[in-house]
Amino acid sequence: MSVFARLSFCLSAAFAIWTIVLTQMMGSADVEPGAPLTRGYETPILLLEFAGSEDDLAFIAGEAGAPLRAELQRAQALDFWFPIAYAGLAFWCFLGMGLMGRKLAWLGVILSAATIPADWAENAVINDILLVMGQGEAAAALLPDLALTTWIKWGLIAAYSLVFSLVLIVDRKRLLAVPGLAGGGIILATAVTRGGAQFAELIMLPLALFFLTILLTAMLYLRESFKAETRQDESPRQVQS
Repeated sequence: MSVFARLSFCLSAAFAIWTIVLTQMMGSADVEPGAPLTRGYETPILLLEFAGSEDDLAFIAGEAGAPLRAELQRAQALDFWFPIAYAGLAFWCFLGMGLMGRKLAWLGVILSAATIPADWAENAVINDILLVMGQGEAAAALLPDLALTTWIKWGLIAAYSLVFSLVLIVDRKRLLAVPGLAGGGIILATAVTRGGAQFAELIMLPLALFFLTILLTAMLYLRESFKAETRQDESPRQVQS
């Protein structure tokens, strides 16, 4: 394994730690929504992302929704960095795989890098919605842009999670491929059901496991490279003896 591949896997591990820290910092405080969540949703940010009508936004409307709007705006400020962290985690691991000769991983490099501006575009629309609703105005006109940017982001995440799993399957690391397949599958099911809460509410767990799997994969490849290097160093000594 080249020095650059090892460096890529080390950076992937560093970005994993950054992702964990940001996740903890972005965790919403226990703020009550201004109205009951619609369509069976239990997580405000997921309903906001997959909102399909003005009724879906009632939980952040008016004075009753002001505390939750403020909390979401706090999280949104940190969310500028979050896509760099979680997509960077995947990007660096894909890059290390590509440098090891896994050609399919180069597609993952492109998809994970594209996720960053896609997430920023979604964040911009969400920020506009929070601003407009804070002014007491309707945000229905922003919902088409929200749907477009949200599904581009989630589509890219689903795509690179499936690519990651395929690389691992080819590399005979099939168990590590399961979280990525599960995450990509649930995102696809959410898309088919047009943001159905029964699937959307399940997204976070397999994705968390998927990101953890990326970290484990990076560590595994590093371990294998150092073991291979140790064996190479020992071989001449055995021949000489």
